[in-house]
Amino acid sequence: TAQLNILRLVMPENPTSNPVQDDEIDLFELIAALWSRKWLITAITMAVFVGGLLYTLSATPIYKASASLTPPTTADLLDAPVLADMAFNTKFTRPPDMYRRGLAQLATADTQETVFMAQSTAIPQVEDSAEVTPEDFGKRLNIAKPKKNGDGSATVSFRHSNSEYARSVLRALIDQANRDASRVLVEEMRIALLIRIAYTQNRLDQAVSLRESAESDNSEGKNMEYLDERITGSRLNIDNWARYAEQTYGTINMLNIEEEIALPTVPVKPKGTFILVLCLLGGGFLGVLVALVMHAVGTRRGITGPA
Repeated sequence: TAQLNILRLVMPENPTSNPVQDDEIDLFELIAALWSRKWLITAITMAVFVGGLLYTLSATPIYKASASLTPPTTADLLDAPVLADMAFNTKFTRPPDMYRRGLAQLATADTQETVFMAQSTAIPQVEDSAEVTPEDFGKRLNIAKPKKNGDGSATVSFRHSNSEYARSVLRALIDQANRDASRVLVEEMRIALLIRIAYTQNRLDQAVSLRESAESDNSEGKNMEYLDERITGSRLNIDNWARYAEQTYGTINMLNIEEEIALPTVPVKPKGTFILVLCLLGGGFLGVLVALVMHAVGTRRGITGPA
């Protein structure tokens, strides 16, 4: 009898029951639990979806005006009067160098602030004018670097809630960058030209001194003719260069717009389709999670279905 009692304590009364099996997840039980709470899952999913829909409809749309910029051609640069007059160094006439100048100028705060101040009269007519500041103005501009293996074009864009304003500002920024870069280039070329004038003037003074010495020695022949030609040519060059240095030159188009800037019609923010799909998936996941939690709580309390 004592041995029988020990066996009863060691062996369970129901030999078929297994604690490990009781802890396993019953897939069919979970599916049944989710199905029994399908309306709860649907309600949560639709609530999240409607919230995303309301946000999409109420959010201020942001439009992006874009332009593809290409480098200038060699013919375009040679046609520029300032380059024809003062470009003694090839670094002033290489299209890639000009292109980099224009892109660098477009990214400067000076060019952006100039356009911002010029466009300030149009800002009160747009919806989010209160948000536009000189600092924020530059953040709305994006300049993508040219691809090395591509055609060298760079894409620039400007974002704003008013599509017309975005397009006009982008065009104004490109034009202002060309003007500012041209002004800086002309100033550099003017300095280089003045240095060249000073050097030529020094050579002219030497030639005049040699000419006077030759006259005092009553020298004649080819040496005198050479000095006369040198003096005449130097004076002519100095007069021409001085006139070029004082002239006012126009804008060099270092940045060319490949195609006319189109008016953006589809906002880039908010991304309605993406938000709605995300809300639909997230709402469904949240609904399933709530249903599983309720099933687990109900199972512990002995409840198998929804309350």
